[in-house]
Amino acid sequence: MASELEVGFRSLDGTASVGTAALPEQVTAGVAVLVHGAGVTWHEGGFFTRLAAGLSREGVSCLRFDLRAHGASGGRAREVTIAGVANDIRAASDHLRAEAGMDRPVHVIAASFSGGAAALHAAYRPQDVDRLVLLNPRLDWRDRYVTSRPYFDNDYIAASAARDLDERGFTEKPLWGLGRALHNEVFYLDLDVHLRQRRPPGVRGSGRAHGVGRRAARIRRG
Repeated sequence: MASELEVGFRSLDGTASVGTAALPEQVTAGVAVLVHGAGVTWHEGGFFTRLAAGLSREGVSCLRFDLRAHGASGGRAREVTIAGVANDIRAASDHLRAEAGMDRPVHVIAASFSGGAAALHAAYRPQDVDRLVLLNPRLDWRDRYVTSRPYFDNDYIAASAARDLDERGFTEKPLWGLGRALHNEVFYLDLDVHLRQRRPPGVRGSGRAHGVGRRAARIRRG
């Protein structure tokens, strides 16, 4: 039987995160961080709760946590960035290793919006990731947050949307606010480039991937 405990930790920039760690009596198959998608919580509609229970029965120690600006964690929606979520994943991995008393790479299982951030984390810190599992990941950020938005034209934002950023701090709020920082960073975060330049860990893909997902899902260690 695994014991569950509520945990709290801080990301690299000091943002407070909360979650639940499931610690089996014997950790025989490693440690895993479960990263939910945008607009939900660490339960991921109940799926992550069931997944953590199943992994624990197989000897995997798990941590599922609320992303910044989600659930009980700190941070403001308009300030969410992909790099910030990648740092949350790194901090969660460090915390889980400390809780489990194991200094080893972590399995990272990430869904939807967080899939791209998890892949970015793995590309920059392959030594920290054992296996990366992406569930219906969002990977083509520029298309999602610039090219496909009606208020961008030739990479420039419309005056009305710029006023929204000035006055409200976000252009739209489908699940959480799309702020100025995120709209800026997607011009320079190209996951295809990061994965080609670095040696990523083993990757497992599941569901329909957005952007470079099908290519990333074929990458294996070695």
